[in-house]
Amino acid sequence: MVEHFSCQKCEKSYGSKTKLAQHVRRFHTDISIDCPHTGCEKSYKHRWDLTNHMKNVHEGETVICPMCGSCFSKKSNLYNHLYRGRCSMFNEKDRPNDGKETKDEISHSQ
Repeated sequence: MVEHFSCQKCEKSYGSKTKLAQHVRRFHTDISIDCPHTGCEKSYKHRWDLTNHMKNVHEGETVICPMCGSCFSKKSNLYNHLYRGRCSMFNEKDRPNDGKETKDEISHSQ
């Protein structure tokens, strides 16, 4: 029998305490992490969002499509560009592993 962890503030339930904690933090708390750069007023509920913000905005880091050269702020955006038909230079036959390439494999191929 699978154990369920229910949110005390709404009717959602999850299969792990970790998923429930992520839900509560995302939807039911006002906790935020402020960007440490002077003059930047951005704040985020998740550290990974702040990390992406700092890499993209303050360090100028981008991810480049190996097919057409388009720039993206996150690997997930490149993944969507390639695998959801948004890159005009990308052919289905170029997709390795029967189209099951992961986001990590994309970053290693660059």
